[in-house]
This record gives sequence, structure tokens and C-alpha cells, in this order.
Amino acid sequence: MVAKPHSADILGIESCIALGDKQIQIPWDSELIEALNVRMAHGEFQIVEIPSMIIEAAWLEVPVQKLRAVTEIIRNRVLDFSLALERGAPDAGEPGADKATSNVVADVGRRTIESLT
Repeated sequence: MVAKPHSADILGIESCIALGDKQIQIPWDSELIEALNVRMAHGEFQIVEIPSMIIEAAWLEVPVQKLRAVTEIIRNRVLDFSLALERGAPDAGEPGADKATSNVVADVGRRTIESLT
């Protein structure tokens, strides 16, 4: 069976993973489909055999195990960021946190982003 997430965010994808489906269909953006139809109408390329036909809907089918791995990576990186923030600036987000806390938060955020590249 192929699942269609109710949203393209992490919760929508996780809900499909939880259903035990083998693949998930991620729909193409309607603006992309429209752009392809315009380019086909102008003769830039042809996808379908009959020239007067248009693309009405398109999607990408992704194996669930690939998405499961991606969601685990995201979850672990968010957790690592949260733990680093808690160690470096336990008062972050609290009323009256000093300027040093803001600097630590900025530094943890910068190091986290740099570690992704």
C-alpha cells in the first residue's frame, strides 16, 4: 500500500511511517506542474504522447525505510542541539537571562549549523 501524508512536515511523514506502508507519495507542488504544462505548451519538451494532454497531478514515491532514516537523523540532531544548549546556557529562554546567555545560544547555534556541512 502507498500512503499519502496529510502534510509534508515531519509529523505528516511520521504518521505514514507508523501505518506500516511500504512507500509514501509526496505530491509535486501545483506551481511546478503548471510550469511544466506551460513549457510543454510552448513546445520546449514533451512528456506525454498526445500533444494536447497536460499533467494534472504528479508525485514522488519514496520508500518508507529511507524516510524513517531521515526522520531519525533529524530527531537526533534536534536532540543534540537541545542538549548542547542546555549544557551551555541552562537559562536560555528564561526571563532575565543575561547577555552572556544570548552569546552562548548564538555560539551553539553556529556550531550546530557548521556541523551539518
